Amino acid sequence: MTLVKMNYAGIPSFALAKVEDDRKLIEMWLHGKSGNTAAAYQKDIEGFQAFVGGKPFQQVTLNDMQDFANALSLKGYAVGTQRRKLNAVRSLLTYGHNLGVLAVNAGKPVELPKGREALAQKILSEGEILRLIHGFSGQQRDRLLLKLLYALGARVSEVCALTWADCSERADGGVTISIYGKGGKTRHVAVSGGIWDEISSLRGVEPISSPIFKSRKGNALTRQQVLRIVKKAADEAGIDKPVSPHWFRHAHASHSLERGASTALVQATLGHADPRTTMGYVHLNPEKSSGAFLAI
Repeated sequence: MTLVKMNYAGIPSFALAKVEDDRKLIEMWLHGKSGNTAAAYQKDIEGFQAFVGGKPFQQVTLNDMQDFANALSLKGYAVGTQRRKLNAVRSLLTYGHNLGVLAVNAGKPVELPKGREALAQKILSEGEILRLIHGFSGQQRDRLLLKLLYALGARVSEVCALTWADCSERADGGVTISIYGKGGKTRHVAVSGGIWDEISSLRGVEPISSPIFKSRKGNALTRQQVLRIVKKAADEAGIDKPVSPHWFRHAHASHSLERGASTALVQATLGHADPRTTMGYVHLNPEKSSGAFLAI
């Protein structure tokens, strides 16, 4: 029997990376993730660590994982939230195991909860979306914010981060907007001339580095501010659903597909990761986006 020299928390000395403690492992796992994603994952992991009483990851067992899953359910978390929290822990444990830092991957056998919280429940009809956008009594900035959320199908953090420098006018009168998404990936989404004329009216004499959607203090709108705008618009439209900015992204995907946009084009526009080679061909044409198929 060959003896293997062990180091931190009993890990083999042939681990792919030097990891002094759990804090370092989390730091390495979060490396490269966007700020918002990293913050959400960090919070989920801290919740798990509190649940197991600060037990080192090397000592986490399948029983711990199953107890955690049961606790999430008993606390009444939505199925989507339960899945997210469990996925975060499973991802970290898998990462540590693949590095050779964790001898056993206690998260691998854990099944994610299944429920009836279907994506379809978060998709607004075209009529509802158009009521939200065109019937809103808010200021021009807020109405155009709603329209661009839908037209781009972008994440709220991506829209908040947009500046005038990200917009490149095209010969046909439209504009191509560069969106900086998850994992440092950039995608280029075409917007029609009509929408661009409306959006550009917000600029005035603002410098090219200025945010497109500014607060009263001159800073970019925050996700919380956008959420309040969306909630107010939904109330005015009489939509009795927990609408959030991300619902515009769901609606963009659903409506454009229904109107004939290809799956590959929608995935390229929304920035979904996909291994299929067809995605490469779509990215070669920044003149197109699935927003062209929407009724706005």
